[in-house]
Amino acid sequence: MIPENHPLTSISIRNFQRIKLAEFQPDPAGITQVRGKNGQGKSGTLDAVEALLTGGAYKGAEPIHSGAAAASVIGHLGDLTVERIWTDPKDRSR
Repeated sequence: MIPENHPLTSISIRNFQRIKLAEFQPDPAGITQVRGKNGQGKSGTLDAVEALLTGGAYKGAEPIHSGAAAASVIGHLGDLTVERIWTDPKDRSR
């Protein structure tokens, strides 16, 4: 788990669930809207934030985007950088 008093200042999501690439900076005021049509990755974005903050405790949907060898979520929390990476155990190219 992430220590208290480390606000999420930016996040980069690659090949996570249905998201090929998403990067954003949450509003420092505390409210960030995640909007879009069905199937555009709103739930996946929230799952990525959950996975970033909970690490190994993430129990959501398959994290690796179909056809990708790996998925990653990188977040900057104040002076901390947290990176979560999932690799496909069936991919032998690594």
